[in-house]
Amino acid sequence: MSVELTPNCVPRRRWGKTELSIPVIPYGTQGFGSAFRNVSLDEAFALMQRAVELGINHFDTARCYTGSFEKLGQAIKQGVLKREEIIISSRLCCHSAAPWGGYGEGRPDYSAERAIADIENQLEVLGTTYLDAVFIHDPGEIEPTLAPRRHPGRSPPPERPRCRPLHRLRHAPSRLPPAGDRRGRD
Repeated sequence: MSVELTPNCVPRRRWGKTELSIPVIPYGTQGFGSAFRNVSLDEAFALMQRAVELGINHFDTARCYTGSFEKLGQAIKQGVLKREEIIISSRLCCHSAAPWGGYGEGRPDYSAERAIADIENQLEVLGTTYLDAVFIHDPGEIEPTLAPRRHPGRSPPPERPRCRPLHRLRHAPSRLPPAGDRRGRD
């Protein structure tokens, strides 16, 4: 039995208490990385375009999703996807002391400084100036990330590119973050 899918057929829901409308099915990008099979850049682009055509414009990504993060960035940079038409949630991976918290050995660094550096690098790789949400992936401890940053004897650091706003989730859908804009509103 085959089902014919029509453009924008995926239902949408309000994200938490925000006015952002998101598809009930986000696109988890790990599938067009290389975790399950080798997916070419062209194949990944086609998958992303089809998702958006069906109304799935929320891409949930993470650096540890084996190449999909970079493919999403290429889709934005090459104009395959228009940044203003998609929603991106990303994750801070803090699994070890490996670069950017990837899988490996050593104690993970959950500090605010490391989190900010990671987000700034993610923005660069993705070719955007903001993320719609950031999740901390499987944190063993959260206090270092949430600790206030102090700058004794000097002014605060300059304004940095931002997420809308940085929120902490441990896979708790009842606490989804506000987005601060009306993109995708019904």
